[in-house]
Amino acid sequence: MCELTVIKRHAVLGGALLIMLPVLSVAETMDDFSSLMQLPIRNVEEVKSTAAQASSQIPGPTVYLDGKTPLSTMLSPVKKGHAVRYLFSYPVKANGITLNETHIMMPMYKKIQSTYFRKVQGMKIEEIGVANQKYFPQKNGAVFGKNVTVGVAEKMLGYWRNKLDITALKRAQTSSNVTAPVNVVEKKNTLVILAAGASGMGTQILAASGIPDKMTMEKIREGTLVPDRIGKKAIKLRRKLLKFFKETVPSTEPKFSFASCLHWDDVQIDEIKGVVTFPKKTRLSTYRGTQASAPFTAMDFLQGVSFWTYHEPTGRVELHFSASIHSHWPDPKGADSAPAMVYYGSYDGDSEIGLQPAAFNPVPPSEMAYQLSMGASLYPDDYSYLFQPRSALCQQSKIDTIKSNFKCYR
Repeated sequence: MCELTVIKRHAVLGGALLIMLPVLSVAETMDDFSSLMQLPIRNVEEVKSTAAQASSQIPGPTVYLDGKTPLSTMLSPVKKGHAVRYLFSYPVKANGITLNETHIMMPMYKKIQSTYFRKVQGMKIEEIGVANQKYFPQKNGAVFGKNVTVGVAEKMLGYWRNKLDITALKRAQTSSNVTAPVNVVEKKNTLVILAAGASGMGTQILAASGIPDKMTMEKIREGTLVPDRIGKKAIKLRRKLLKFFKETVPSTEPKFSFASCLHWDDVQIDEIKGVVTFPKKTRLSTYRGTQASAPFTAMDFLQGVSFWTYHEPTGRVELHFSASIHSHWPDPKGADSAPAMVYYGSYDGDSEIGLQPAAFNPVPPSEMAYQLSMGASLYPDDYSYLFQPRSALCQQSKIDTIKSNFKCYR
């Protein structure tokens, strides 16, 4: 719950709050500071060199997340296939999942736990961890579009990644001796959120990502998947996932974490039974958002296709998500700080590049947003809370207050 206290670092965090609020409301914190971190893998020189050398990359729109400071974006095609692939693996009995010949029913409002494997082509990331999720209805759509009917709030806890960078951890550790009064922290938070709203940050980021892409949605809705096509690609992910958790006993302290969300178009909900009803082996239009912050922020937005299967040998339900569009919005002071990247792959994961994001920025600079952001920067950065035990940060009274303010709780 206490990820809500993390939004005081930079105006970018306010924009993330506007998009990720359901996630932050139900994400569960870990006592260790490292679990609050996303660890970027590239340095600035590598990013600039890659952007300069790749003739296929083209400049994208400039955005102004604090209302004034320009942030460049780069549109970059990935190799043949999808830009990102996820495999989530859920034990059926432990999570109270039910299924029949045609559908998989996931319970709503209850914590569901899965293992996951993530493969990101553009950033050359492979990652394994555990995801804690809660499903809830979105009757009025979401920022990704009016057709969204179901959402998932998620906390991803990573145990392995092929490359790690602890720049942000060191930055927080050197500043952790600053403890600001509560009223100062509240003033900083307020200014950050107002600045994000005034800058139209969420609108800028989604439009500059080319999300939602109508052609992607149309192609997904053309018919059901041929399961062998993408399913074969998931075999390698499944093998790596099973091998890791068979040979490795994860510590109680993950190495990094994300607050994330998943959203689906046109998926049915059974309010009486309290379940989300997913058709098996059926192509579903899907979106994803991911945020990491402590003390920085990094955000990722994805659009693509997902489908559900039951893997009988392991007795686990699997969610396969493949993104055609993946945008990465880096830590302003981190190792991968510039530019923001929009990676795009094919629609179906097999053909050559067939997607060109319609990326643009409809929001002009805002002097008001910039002044609010500068006002927030005048208050001290207090990272001391990151090193406090959960018992001190998440008193039951705070948890009850947060729950009462969100309809996704019963």
